[in-house]
This record gives sequence, C-alpha cells and structure tokens, in this order.
Amino acid sequence: MTTLLYVLFWLSLFLVIYNYLLYPLLVFVLSRFRELKYDCYTRDDDLPSVCLIIPALGDVATIRTKIRNTLRLSYPEKKLILLTISDKNDTAVQALLTEYKKHHIINFCKRGIDNTYHALDLGAKLAKTNIIIFSDVRNELNDMAVRNLARHFKDPAVGAVSGVRSLYTSKSSQASVGDNLYWKYETFIKNAESRLGSITGAAGELLAIRKSLYQTIDKGYINFDSAITFKLIEQGYRVILEDEALSLMDSSRDMKNSFHERVTMARAGFQTLFREWRQLFSFKSWFTFSYHSHKTLRLFIPFLLIALFLIPFWLLEDPVMILIMALQLVFYILALAGWFLRDYSDTPAFIKLAIWYVSMNAAVLVGLVRFIIRI
Repeated sequence: MTTLLYVLFWLSLFLVIYNYLLYPLLVFVLSRFRELKYDCYTRDDDLPSVCLIIPALGDVATIRTKIRNTLRLSYPEKKLILLTISDKNDTAVQALLTEYKKHHIINFCKRGIDNTYHALDLGAKLAKTNIIIFSDVRNELNDMAVRNLARHFKDPAVGAVSGVRSLYTSKSSQASVGDNLYWKYETFIKNAESRLGSITGAAGELLAIRKSLYQTIDKGYINFDSAITFKLIEQGYRVILEDEALSLMDSSRDMKNSFHERVTMARAGFQTLFREWRQLFSFKSWFTFSYHSHKTLRLFIPFLLIALFLIPFWLLEDPVMILIMALQLVFYILALAGWFLRDYSDTPAFIKLAIWYVSMNAAVLVGLVRFIIRI
C-alpha cells in the first residue's frame, strides 16, 4: 500500500510539472529546430479582401467604442468590409448604427438575434470575401491587427489565424495579476505550438478564417472557436497564432468575474473532450499529443493537486513528505489570507497569485460539475 501511495504521489507531481513546465519547454525547444515555414503577403496590393464581423449586441457605449476602434484599423480601405450584426428590436443600437452609415459599414439586422454565436454565424454566411474575421464587440484591436492576420493567408495550408488576448488594467487586483501572467504564459506556449504546426485552441475574440472552410457550428458548443479549430485540423489545415494581432481586454475586474469565466472555460474543455473524443483519442498526430499535454492535462490538475495534498498524510514517517505537506499548507494558508485581503490594493503580489491559482483550479471542479449536470 505504501509503495502504491508513493507511486501515485510522484506520478501526480510529475504530471503537474510536465503540464506547467516540461511541455512548454519541450515545444519551445522543438520549435527552434523544426519550425514550419510558410509564405506571407508583404505588399498591400496582394493582401486579400476581408470582412470583419462585429456582433453589435449589448450596450450602446461599448458598440460605439468598438466601431470607432475598427474605423482606425490600418488596412487598405477598399479591401476591408465592416459588417455589424444586430437585433432589429434594439432601437438604441439601430440608431447608433445609422450614425455610421456614411462610413460604409454594412449593418444586417434581424429580430431574435440573442447571442454572440448567432450573430457571428449569420455574419459568416453573409460575408462575400474570401477571408472573414470574428471580433468580440467588447474588445478593441491594435491598429495592425487585421493586416497581421490577413498576411498569413498566402499559404494555402493555413486555414485560420488566431489573434492574442492582451489584458490592460487600471488597478492591480488578484484577478488582473493572475490573468495577466496566465495569458502571457499561454501565448508563449501557443507561439511554440504554432511554429510546430497548429495551436491547440484559437481565440474566439479575434479569429480570421477562410470563408470556404467555415461550417456552421452546433449551437450546443460552449466555445465555437474550439469547434472551428478541430474542424480545420480534421481537414488537414493549420490554425496558427499571430502574436501581433491583439484583442485588447480590460482586466479591471474582481475575482468573482474571473472565476465565472474560468468555470465556463472548464465546461468548454470537458465538452470538447466529450464531443471530439474520436479525434482526440486516435493518437495519430502531433496535434493530439499537444492537445492532451496542454489542454486535457490542465483540466485534471485540480485532482492531481488534491492527491498531492492528501497522500502525505498517510506517509508521515517520511521527513520529505512532512516537508512537502508543510509547504503546501503554507501555500493554501496564503491563498486563504489572500481571499480575506482581496479588497486591499496593497496586498503582496505573491498572495494575489496564490488566491488566483487556487480559485482558478477550484473553478475547473465547478466547471466539471456543471458540465455533468448540464447547467
């Protein structure tokens, strides 16, 4: 029994280290030696015509900010079509969009457009260009975002190009400190994955795709961007990352909002395992290996952490286990302290990171429960 506990403990520790450190290091090193090269457009005359689809849903101020930002984008004017999708019943939004008619923004309005996915799907079907770009109405883009996405479509093997979520904040909360580090870390991994072939998950808030490859996604999908990634990989196309196409998102939010977002991400992750199991468990491609190393294992980190915390209680005769247990207790006490100090702006950064890490792994457990009971 003791031997089995030791095996479970060290295996759990290895898997945690592998997911957070060894896999990122592996893909980074490999990408330096096996980077796949592809052609890009370099001249404006060669750039493809693109349709930027904006789901004009939500409050008027957010939509106005998005439109103003979009009109400032650096791209040949005759090759950029702006398409807004809005609900005809929202008179305030319709009045706002009327103001921008002179800017040649195409607005498609229809009654009953109640969510972002519905709007993006309609936009994709209406678009007449070879390249379509999905963009979250809540996020602004950097000036060169569309240009940096579109230039990659010179290579016929590229099916989609994902932008990067970039966070900015006016305050340093537990959520913003943790989220900023997390998304920088994820971008580092995705950059390496992209150079090796394809990323394991696109960013739905900024995603360019060939119109000919787009397929309507089942409305039951929580994250349509994940479904798009799998459909393109299945067809043999690459989904790559462009780290200079930024979708700027305000991270000045509290831990509660960050927690709920993480719960949704976890639900989507478990749903992907359930719906794409045939492709994920074929073990015939580098993408499958990458996905399990990066995404699948991340979903099971909370269970590994629980094992790492509980197993030492049965091995107290070992001084090493006592030390490991003590270190974990200190970490979780710091996380608990961070929870009570969450409203103080001068809370030390390491305490903010502790509570963020614990709460985000707790969100994965909540996400699993909600996926199982379909909430």
